[in-house]
Amino acid sequence: MFLPAWIEGLTPEMVKKAEDELGETPEVRRKAVAELTKLLKGEPYLKPRLEEKFLVRYLRAKKYKVDKACKTLLYYYSFKSKFANIFTNFKPSQLKHVLDMNCINLLPLRDEDGASIGLIRIGEFDPSKATCEEFIATCLMCAEIGTDNEATLVCGSVCVLDLKGLTFKKMLRFSSVNLLSLFVASMQDCVACRVKSMHVVNEPYFFSTILKIVKQFMHKKLKDRLHCHGNNLKSLHRHIPPEILPDYLGGHLCYSNEDYISKVLEKESYMEDVNKYGYLKLNK
Repeated sequence: MFLPAWIEGLTPEMVKKAEDELGETPEVRRKAVAELTKLLKGEPYLKPRLEEKFLVRYLRAKKYKVDKACKTLLYYYSFKSKFANIFTNFKPSQLKHVLDMNCINLLPLRDEDGASIGLIRIGEFDPSKATCEEFIATCLMCAEIGTDNEATLVCGSVCVLDLKGLTFKKMLRFSSVNLLSLFVASMQDCVACRVKSMHVVNEPYFFSTILKIVKQFMHKKLKDRLHCHGNNLKSLHRHIPPEILPDYLGGHLCYSNEDYISKVLEKESYMEDVNKYGYLKLNK
């Protein structure tokens, strides 16, 4: 049985997984939230979001190591402030033109372990209609929305990068070392999610050059979880069952991202609230 991506709350099995893998108990959670709240309140010039659900997002990602959760949160707020209106602080309505390209998706079903399946199709991205910065901003916004789901926080996420249709000319737009480093840093150091694995499919021969650059900025744990399958979709299916994949990845689903776009657009007020928090701008 494959659970829906947008499941609310945790199943009994997920509650057990949170305890076994993350060390989460009601008492551990209560103490950790209190400690993290105190640390954030002590950070100068920061207006932190202190709802328990939000703080638990980062505590779960760091297996209730409060110091690591705090460090990640401060980096998250620093990144938000430094790149406001470039990569961050957007609302779904402002990035709908990117979502409409069908280049960023969340598949409707989870895998056997409960992990959500994110799908990025760079070949579908049209650089004549949006900038690379807007593409990254959309990825970050979708990650922000996706990690507001408890099941994803406990069970993690799997990312599939489908490079079919990626031309050399299009790749050059993403090949800035600074842009690549910022994208990797934002996804692995700001997003409160346990990435269980990453899968690259349909990669063109010239992608190896970009991958060498990207790997320089990836943590070892993430590099160890990276799998490149080429055009061998059966290799991908050994990790992700075809029952939950779209037909263009050799799966059984006739999938379009219209439902996903609707779900993201419903989060307009949520993202407006998210964007209220961060480091305060000081008059110089």
